[in-house]
Amino acid sequence: MEYCFLNGEIIPLKEASLELNDIGVLRGYGVFEFLRAYNGKPFLFEEHMKRFENSARSLFIEPPFPKEEIKDVIKRLIEKNGKKDVNIRIVLTGGKAINGIEFDPTNPTLFILLEEVIPIPRSSLEKGVKLISLEYKRNIPSAKTTEYLVPIKERDRMKKEGATEVLYIADGKVLECSTSNFFLVNEKKVITPAKDILMGTTRGFVLDIAREFFDVEERDVKVEELGSAQEAFITATNKEVLPVTLVDDKTIGDGNVGPVASLLVNEFKKRVHC
Repeated sequence: MEYCFLNGEIIPLKEASLELNDIGVLRGYGVFEFLRAYNGKPFLFEEHMKRFENSARSLFIEPPFPKEEIKDVIKRLIEKNGKKDVNIRIVLTGGKAINGIEFDPTNPTLFILLEEVIPIPRSSLEKGVKLISLEYKRNIPSAKTTEYLVPIKERDRMKKEGATEVLYIADGKVLECSTSNFFLVNEKKVITPAKDILMGTTRGFVLDIAREFFDVEERDVKVEELGSAQEAFITATNKEVLPVTLVDDKTIGDGNVGPVASLLVNEFKKRVHC
């Protein structure tokens, strides 16, 4: 993409830069939001903005622009970059660092990038994907912060083991994946963790769909339930609904993509790509 938005201006991406003393650079102090535009329209925009504002509030940063202005900027960026199906990354940091570790919450840095959409491989939808587990719980799980040390460090292990995501577990409970939410299916009941996770916008959308067809439970999920699950899947902005057939060396169900995940994959596509 050739153009981005930085602190009030749409400018060529190659001309954009942050000050070296930005607290987002020095201390990794910031939040972000990641959404997708289908045919030029930001999907679940209101839900994403609500979460973005809550994340900023958690770090005591004041967003410098109202959501209506952000929506207009996204529209103009899409038009200027000439692509309608894109991922949108909104990043908010505390701005210029004071004494190396403080910041002025009323003078943040905000930038917006458009990114290419990487299609989900057909094989992943037909055969499911693998997750690898890790004992870990994110700091401030309810906020979408820019701190991604652990999942970045785990990328090599993911690649070596042919995994798509890292599944976080803590205190004997299944939590979430590094960039997605996790679901189990048992007896056609859709089950998903309810605490110590980031409440994904796609998660909420898929739960609404699931309630039309199945019983739904939002509750603690024990690690032992992975062994008895009939199906599993993950949801995320850039993954939509993605079936899971393997966690570490544990095969989920019979190792095939099940009917519940298949239905949700198809229903999601019908409602979003229409």
